[in-house]
Amino acid sequence: MLQNGFSRMIPKSKVNNLAESALERPQSIGPAYREPPTLKSTIFVITLIAMWEGVPFTFLGFDDSLGCKIVAIVALLGLPLFWLKSASGSVRFTAYHASAIAFVLWCVLISFNFNTFVEPKPIAQWLPSAYIVMPITLIFILQATGTKISDCENAIIFAGLIGSIFAIIDSLLDLGLLSFYQRSGSDGAIRIVFFKMPALFAFIICFTKIFIGRNLGSVIGYSVISIITLYNVVVLTESRLSLGGIIIAIFCIFLYVLRGARRVYLGITIIVGGIPALSYIADKFLSNFVSFDQYFKSDVSAWFRSREIEHFSAAFDRTQGLGFGFMSLNAAYNNTLTFAAYEAGRLVGTGKYGMALTDIGLYSALYQFGYVGLVSILFLTFLTGVTLIRSRRLGIDFYTTSAFGCLMLSLLVSPISINFFTIQFAAHLGAIAYFMAAECSQLSRRYGVIHLSTVQ
Repeated sequence: MLQNGFSRMIPKSKVNNLAESALERPQSIGPAYREPPTLKSTIFVITLIAMWEGVPFTFLGFDDSLGCKIVAIVALLGLPLFWLKSASGSVRFTAYHASAIAFVLWCVLISFNFNTFVEPKPIAQWLPSAYIVMPITLIFILQATGTKISDCENAIIFAGLIGSIFAIIDSLLDLGLLSFYQRSGSDGAIRIVFFKMPALFAFIICFTKIFIGRNLGSVIGYSVISIITLYNVVVLTESRLSLGGIIIAIFCIFLYVLRGARRVYLGITIIVGGIPALSYIADKFLSNFVSFDQYFKSDVSAWFRSREIEHFSAAFDRTQGLGFGFMSLNAAYNNTLTFAAYEAGRLVGTGKYGMALTDIGLYSALYQFGYVGLVSILFLTFLTGVTLIRSRRLGIDFYTTSAFGCLMLSLLVSPISINFFTIQFAAHLGAIAYFMAAECSQLSRRYGVIHLSTVQ
């Protein structure tokens, strides 16, 4: 059958050599065809990212949650559209879709339990806040609309770049347009935290593209974008956790993603760029370092987070390990989260600064959705990160996708690991990563065998 089908196209010796090569190098299953981005899908993803970040609603005087709620509605509308597409056979329901639905249902169940039986509240005071766990279900509408990995990566690059440029201009010229996004730093200084997560992942994508660029123009272009987005993350927001994640991710890219001359170039870059980078880090963050114990005791940010963990831990203790779920943050309502945000600061010694789940990463997963919720989020994060990292086997076009996964898992190696699925500032990137992982999984199955008809 092989001779009848392919003998005219491929010499038998070449088939044997190809089979032997596959056995010798099982780590490579590519190259897979990576569909180019389309303008329509890229704009769609950019719009989702911008709305979740609060743009343009915060500029019009609305709360940033309005954009999040619209994204949640879009995610819900994707469910019937997906079923229609699946009926025609253009999309397929997989374990990724089932896991997303099961996760959201668990979060809703926990919230229903706490707000109905533990601290009874009207349904209007908690159910609308389900938007916070809905981004993961964007997988349905993204697949139903034919969105591809390349669309997502381009959208992240564009959103991260434009957001960073806007933040830099506002900061340098003191325009005050981003006052809603101002945050107080650990040293009392005011930071602008605007499109931080899109900028963070835009940096790692573009940084990787520098080493796989096919011409000098693309290398220069991606280098410029990397510098701009890194400036936003490291200088404007002064995010030490993000900086640590970047450093770990770059070493992961060096060890796993790049090969041959590309790895050598990255190694040289690490050596040359590492010296000034370490000098900046030491001067900015470790100038008063004596010991880790003393450092964390004297650091205002670390001290504040420890107070938040203690506060929410006490609330969690009343839930028998199930968690207190999501609920409204409207100051007009009296619940666990509004008390933490508007009243708790006076009681625990943080003054006007209230407590927020966004500051405590994966601890929030435990306190809100219990032990099951924490395990679920860890599972989803590792599933997503590992699948993205392994996409490197699909070929060079997926090196940036693999780097994306490296950064995602690197951000878990932190005293405050990022929660990618139920915290507002990161849930949209977690959802996009989850969709990308589902796409990579399908591509791996599709290209997991050698296609003899493609051999030249």
